[in-house]
Amino acid sequence: MPEATKSAIKKAKYQGDVKTHLFKINLDPKAKMFKKVGKKTFASGYLTVEYACLTCHGEKDRAWAISTGKGVHTYGKK
Repeated sequence: MPEATKSAIKKAKYQGDVKTHLFKINLDPKAKMFKKVGKKTFASGYLTVEYACLTCHGEKDRAWAISTGKGVHTYGKK
């Protein structure tokens, strides 16, 4: 279970302090993990590559994670 949910504790830029049940990975480069609605912030219902891949593969970048994930993670496709 990825640590993608954030409460009051800051761990790392792309790592939360609470585990989540989100397992869908969105490879769209424009995808955002969190959305602001007024003063509140909500999770998008999927993981972006920052939270799914770069938590462990921190030496890599978004482009690497997106290209490596293509064909493996197919968010929204059957």
